[in-house]
Amino acid sequence: MTKFLTIIALFCLVSCKNNPNSTTEKSIDAGLISAATWFQAWELVAKETYHVSTATPVELVLFDEKYVYTTSKVSGAGGEIVEGPALWDKQYVWLKKAHNGQLVMPDSTKSPVQIMSYTKPLFLKEDTIAFFVTPLPSYWKIKDIGDHGIGYDSLSLIVFLHEFTHAQQIIKSHDGMDNIINGYLSKNPKDEAVFNDDLMQNLYEKDAVYSKAFKEEMALFYAACEETDKTKQKTKALTAITALENRQKSILAKDKKDLAEIDNYWLTLEGLGQYSTYAWLVHPKGGNLDRKKALEILKTKYWSQEEGFPIAYLLAQNGGTKTWWTDMFCRNPKSTIGLLKAALAKK
Repeated sequence: MTKFLTIIALFCLVSCKNNPNSTTEKSIDAGLISAATWFQAWELVAKETYHVSTATPVELVLFDEKYVYTTSKVSGAGGEIVEGPALWDKQYVWLKKAHNGQLVMPDSTKSPVQIMSYTKPLFLKEDTIAFFVTPLPSYWKIKDIGDHGIGYDSLSLIVFLHEFTHAQQIIKSHDGMDNIINGYLSKNPKDEAVFNDDLMQNLYEKDAVYSKAFKEEMALFYAACEETDKTKQKTKALTAITALENRQKSILAKDKKDLAEIDNYWLTLEGLGQYSTYAWLVHPKGGNLDRKKALEILKTKYWSQEEGFPIAYLLAQNGGTKTWWTDMFCRNPKSTIGLLKAALAKK
């Protein structure tokens, strides 16, 4: 969740159609022009993929080499109000100020300015919202850590889509997600030191038997994605699901850990982040890439992202595209693997 995607293919950034309700680019502060493009990309994905025309407010902390641009009164305290982009019909109040090498987050924590991109819950009185921190393209360019051949404008947009999906998940589903996390850690307190979206990888990457089983299982999911015949795709998807469940049961038998729920939780969270990116990449008004090229772009070394994506993709292919928001962006979210099993059972 806290890392940017590892992207290995070339593509060109195609600007989405301007939102007529948004602030025009001419009036937007120059530092926030790219944020306007990010918002347009999210609007396209939300409407075309998740079938919604709204977004739960998120406090944004964007920064370049000199300034922080933020919608948070805490992060932007003492800053000047500037014109910035609107998201759907939500016009944010944007604040801009020199950061002098240090950011104050909306939860009052502090962090040095560096390459980082993450989403975190934020509790304000009775409400739970989220804040999202990420560099603007110019900062990526200065640090020059590698744009994977796609350009930093494109890289920053991809990062935004992935993380903004997490922000919407966290806000809508926090209670249910919190129960899953606390339930796991109460039974496995020693895992807290390695507890994040890479939990399974952190615990078992060096376990040769487990790692082999996981990679074979993941290959089965991708084989199902490649299958164009629907009957054969169902068979391959069910085979992959069985392999996943057997892997999870093997850990319960070996280490006395019931990892299924928390494993499925991370696969759902990261899978949807990846799927939002894919949906934009292949959309004619987005990246306008063919499916093969988009799949190459989504290649990553992180297990939860790498396997989470094909599960979400198969769900979309088998009847999940109308119910994402109500099934997974809600108080008690369902997992993509559970929803996929249910969708396949109806076929």
